[in-house]
Amino acid sequence: MLKPQTTRNDHSITSHLIRPVHIRRAWLALTIATMALAFPTGASASSGIVEGSISWARSHLGQDYDDGWCLLFVHDAYLRGGRVNIGGAYDAVDYWHAHPDAQHRGDDNPPRGALVFWGATSTNAYGHVGISLGGGLIISTASYPKTTANPDDVHIFSLAARGARAYLGWMAPPGVSLAAPPASSPPGPTSPGAPVSSPQPVSEVAPGPGPTPSEPVTPAPPQTFAETTGGGVHTWTNYSNAGGSEGPEISSNATVQIQCKVTGFAVADGNTWWYRIASSPWNGSYYGSADAFYNNGETSGSLLGTPFVDPAVPNC
Repeated sequence: MLKPQTTRNDHSITSHLIRPVHIRRAWLALTIATMALAFPTGASASSGIVEGSISWARSHLGQDYDDGWCLLFVHDAYLRGGRVNIGGAYDAVDYWHAHPDAQHRGDDNPPRGALVFWGATSTNAYGHVGISLGGGLIISTASYPKTTANPDDVHIFSLAARGARAYLGWMAPPGVSLAAPPASSPPGPTSPGAPVSSPQPVSEVAPGPGPTPSEPVTPAPPQTFAETTGGGVHTWTNYSNAGGSEGPEISSNATVQIQCKVTGFAVADGNTWWYRIASSPWNGSYYGSADAFYNNGETSGSLLGTPFVDPAVPNC
């Protein structure tokens, strides 16, 4: 079957002013803050907690869920999806200020599962919080930028698209250990979380040459997969509805590096697979339908009979 090359290109979402969506509700402050002591967690947690929480959040994509209650949404995601209580506060800004030691202020590379915060603005005194999906993508309740037809829906947006305005930074949910994002510099002995040896008395130190400094270790980049297009590919920040912020188009017969695959919006022939594009200028923040790729190692010719997706590409 010839895979149609028509992709949705009518998803230009106009910018909306940030509404004061974080409504103050007294019971939220009382009940959630009280629950912080109900389910204590250890200092470390398996990746299953993060993945379960993200899965729960994704299950509400496109739904008008917890509109105006962004902090309740991330709390519910971890409580219901990850079985961990992360506590609460009056609003997102108060939650941020309540955890100063956990803050990564201004860091625009939040790891998967991190709570990502924005401060108060002239139109929203309560701030905003979402959950990082990694790769610069955030899932949250209604917020700017709008990436769904209904501006009140749970949606995914890119950190870059929202911009630096009022951005505070990120933190790990209390009691949850997160995998570090790709390091911007080699880890050293003073890296956060690195074990620190207790100093020995001089009399107990054996004589001899000092230790040889180890060579800095540069983390290996994540594995990517080369895929070639058989037609032009529109790219979007939101694969669930082929919308959000539109990225640069991938030209026909171009080979790009793919980070992972995920199911989302179904194109004309029913293909629901989407690729996260790792190559520049997409840089892991945009997705394109796998339908317009050969997906079998070919780089030219007809797309007739080619698979919907390359099974070698891992799931996101």
